[in-house]
Amino acid sequence: MLTPTKFLNLDTCIIKIASEILSLLLEKKSITFSELQSKLVEDSNEDYKYNLLTSLDFLFLLGKIKYSPKNDRLELIQ
Repeated sequence: MLTPTKFLNLDTCIIKIASEILSLLLEKKSITFSELQSKLVEDSNEDYKYNLLTSLDFLFLLGKIKYSPKNDRLELIQ
């Protein structure tokens, strides 16, 4: 279980990364995982790699994104 602590870096936390994923998906509607990963890491530091999958899981559980295996793309659900 993930729990916040007073030492949590707010620049690389799951909620911030999830919000950036949503903003990217609002622009493009769908994106491949490799495009998403390269876009997020080039705009910030390497710590994004560690929380990227957890952020995607978080958005999937909230029902905000879906994965299309046929196209190998992440899509925004509106």
